[in-house]
Amino acid sequence: MSRGSAWRAWALPVVLLLAALACSVTVTTAHFENVRLYREADRESTAVRAFSADETIFCLADLKDADGQVPVRAEWVRLPKEKTDPPRATVVRQELVTSDGLVTFEAPPPDGGWTPGPHRVELYVDDHRTASLDFTIR
Repeated sequence: MSRGSAWRAWALPVVLLLAALACSVTVTTAHFENVRLYREADRESTAVRAFSADETIFCLADLKDADGQVPVRAEWVRLPKEKTDPPRATVVRQELVTSDGLVTFEAPPPDGGWTPGPHRVELYVDDHRTASLDFTIR
């Protein structure tokens, strides 16, 4: 086999692989802005960052630059207080499909209530984290 034939034999699979990868890549500019936490599902109340173990927590955020309906999710994560604490863990996960505008996520207390300490809500669009906000459970 000549050098030219060997090169062509490898080039075709590589080009096909690159074409397949290019077709499966999705790029979105959609993102969340104005993320706030509330005790009620409205922006009329005062935004807060500390909650009790038995409270339902509402996260309201503005979804911007979505191209039609997009999958979004909120992950409510317990963070370790100290190095000896258990690693971070997702406590509540909520998934929606929505378009530009106000999005409301709701996290009821898990069985036994929220664990006291630091937590974070992470907001995702198309599996890309676009916003997060830390809060505390007292």
